Amino acid sequence: MLGVYRATVSEAQRFPDLARIFYERGPGRAESLLAEVLEAANQKGEARIADCTIAASHFIGMFRDNFHLRMLLGLTCAPDSKQVEKAVISAVDIFLFGISGSPKQSKIPPGRANKRLPRHK
Repeated sequence: MLGVYRATVSEAQRFPDLARIFYERGPGRAESLLAEVLEAANQKGEARIADCTIAASHFIGMFRDNFHLRMLLGLTCAPDSKQVEKAVISAVDIFLFGISGSPKQSKIPPGRANKRLPRHK
């Protein structure tokens, strides 16, 4: 998948429609679907998010972490499953509770916050 990403980025200036389609059907679609999930959580009173599209973009960016850039630059290979799990759990905890230690206040053990994410139907 990284090869497709590299090729799309390198040819985006010459083929802007290709870049737009790639984004709309991949990253843009994921962002839109996540924004819908977050908006549903807002409607149910499970979240208070001013702009669900921006929040979805931030959340997705947290998953990419610096793994993505290091891999694009050829500085590292893909993370192993333990590194991915650790990064995902951290991103979910920070997204849901910030960095203030709120999981303790909410009585959810750190790393278990992802169990509270609303499911998209």
